Amino acid sequence: VVQTNQPILHELQKIDSPTAAVKWIDSSKIPMHNAQGDIIGILGYFEDVTEQMTALQALVQREEVLRTVIHNAPVILFSVDKNEMFTFVDGAVLEGIHRTSAELLGTSITQFVTSDDPFIHSVRRALGGEHHDVLLESEETRFETHFAPMRDENGEIQGIIGVAVDLTERLAVEQIAKEQQALLTNVLNTAPNIIYVKDGEGRFTLANQATADLFGVTVEEMLGKQESDFTLLTEDETPLFSHSTGYHQEQFLPEKRIVTPNGAVRWIQIIKRPLYSAKG
Repeated sequence: VVQTNQPILHELQKIDSPTAAVKWIDSSKIPMHNAQGDIIGILGYFEDVTEQMTALQALVQREEVLRTVIHNAPVILFSVDKNEMFTFVDGAVLEGIHRTSAELLGTSITQFVTSDDPFIHSVRRALGGEHHDVLLESEETRFETHFAPMRDENGEIQGIIGVAVDLTERLAVEQIAKEQQALLTNVLNTAPNIIYVKDGEGRFTLANQATADLFGVTVEEMLGKQESDFTLLTEDETPLFSHSTGYHQEQFLPEKRIVTPNGAVRWIQIIKRPLYSAKG
């Protein structure tokens, strides 16, 4: 200050002490002059801002943690202002749309997609005040995306925020499961044998077409029902598929004569086998 004859205002200084906690000081130093303009001293002002600096450092750390989480999370987090410009974009699956955060930030959403793209339509719905979810696709990547308006303290919409979750792998697994289920159902319904599964209350949870034909109903009509809900007569008038005896061990029942609802006589053999969960 003496050498430059210039004040130093609000200089942050960190004070370390081996016996006390770290202190932060906001200091200002102003040169003092006599009537001739010569420096005759320095006026100093100091304020303890340790509490504010501690809070600021904690905030910076939280922001860094949040940025790290967002950058590595399997999502894309983005915000768009009311002029349809990207103001924030980050997330580990940005590569799924072959873009980078630096490439998108500060650019218009119309620069990367056509005017009839569902993404633009969803952004404009959110700018109109509508919270909504939509499934968006980009080449081979599929995103479940939530759009929400961002409002200022007066309730005016200033932009939107969005979160896009990559569902590509999950949807692919679900599609494989559906195909396998369809194949299993096809095999079961093609088999001439009567195949069924009951729960602990005796309700049908699975039945193939041969079982449904035996009862004179559809497969859908059997599910969730008990045998007593249908008309099927045996010689001894006992339930054909009763699980009340021998339910916890495999059981073989020799030939039984039954009369189906349409009056046909059938002879069948039954093998019952309990099903166990993963816990036994």
